[in-house]
Amino acid sequence: MGDVSIPMAMLLGDVNASRRIDAADVSLVRQQALEPITTANFREDVNANGIIDSGDVFQTRSKTETSLR
Repeated sequence: MGDVSIPMAMLLGDVNASRRIDAADVSLVRQQALEPITTANFREDVNANGIIDSGDVFQTRSKTETSLR
């Protein structure tokens, strides 16, 4: 067998998996700020530092209007 290529696209900040970062993503991150990370909200920890906080909100907001084609 040879190498297998599997394409994968990720969009950091697209917490609702809509393939676009918009106000809905920012709102979801903001709603979870300072909540403990669980299996239901781990995507909102955008910078993956173990805390959902203003850094995650800022990073998501800074990527607003970015999308996957």
